[in-house]
Amino acid sequence: MKFEKIRRNLKFECSFYVEPVGSAGGLALWWDGETQIQILHADSNVIDTSISLKDGKIWFCSFIYGPSYRERKEAFWEGMRNMRTESDAPWCIMGDSNIILRQEEKIGGNMYDLNQASWLSHFMEDAGLLEMHLQGDMFHRADGFIETSIGSDHYPIICNFYGSFRKRKRDFKFESKWLLEDDCKLVVLEACCNQSRGSDNAGLCRKLKRTKFKLQKWCKEKYESKKNKGTVSKRNSRDPTLSPDKGIKRRSE
Repeated sequence: MKFEKIRRNLKFECSFYVEPVGSAGGLALWWDGETQIQILHADSNVIDTSISLKDGKIWFCSFIYGPSYRERKEAFWEGMRNMRTESDAPWCIMGDSNIILRQEEKIGGNMYDLNQASWLSHFMEDAGLLEMHLQGDMFHRADGFIETSIGSDHYPIICNFYGSFRKRKRDFKFESKWLLEDDCKLVVLEACCNQSRGSDNAGLCRKLKRTKFKLQKWCKEKYESKKNKGTVSKRNSRDPTLSPDKGIKRRSE
């Protein structure tokens, strides 16, 4: 079996399969031997499991591939809603829902279906679920015309419960307090006055990028300098052996 060969190459010890119907469908779940997983329910769209932790606690995880046909989607999410009615243990759902919540989750193609989005959003609200933070590329190229969200069967998903794999760079934000500084305007003018090659749009993008870097450098130098001066002044006011004028220790008499 092709899947079994892949599983062995990836060194997963345990597996569970939902067999395809003809050449369509089918699900595969693999895990290592140290993870205690019990299969609670499985069909062509979901493998529902309970996972036991080393401290004895249990949480649930449902691995899904939502129906692609509209007429089956509402019934699927209604079934998911009834799956956890008797437990308040943590529950994670991951996979491909085949539904998007917002239009900005796709580019191109038809407008998203508001009714389908409501099935998913109502399910999440009733079950007390939250949308997990996404890190990485939001879209990938699915075909020649449409880009779809990363949450699909075409792209691997890593669900990490133990913090970030790498430290995320802080997003750049223009602070309104900078407008109170006279030299802020000079930094922006210096960044924008240089000529940029290429089209107008490309030139604008380069100027914005250059402005961002210059403002970041200016902010770091200016406010760290103020912070350091404030620290020295604070230390001087607390140490009676420091001269208030020069911040130098006086020799004991």
